[in-house]
Amino acid sequence: DRPVYAQLLRGWGRSKQVDPVSLVSVTHDGKRLIQALGDDEPPELYDHASDPTEQENLARIDRDTAERMEAWIDAYAERAPPPWGRAPESIELDAMRLNHLRALGYVIEP
Repeated sequence: DRPVYAQLLRGWGRSKQVDPVSLVSVTHDGKRLIQALGDDEPPELYDHASDPTEQENLARIDRDTAERMEAWIDAYAERAPPPWGRAPESIELDAMRLNHLRALGYVIEP
């Protein structure tokens, strides 16, 4: 019943890309709006009931839904800034979890 958000950094894995753009989507009531944050690309709106493979962009046809969902994405972007660009948080792990990570091949530094 509530909107579901997803975010993807377009330049993920490309360390030389400067200021990569994030794609954010919000899905609600069978419709999905996809918008590039900080870019001039127009948003894309799809109806999963009639177009499950997202082939027909309805953003210009159903402006009311597109604008409502764009406002949700704007609010999401304000309250959930991306974590990249800042130092990672430090956490404490017990011996069992450290050993699980080692078993998976992670290198654990003291």
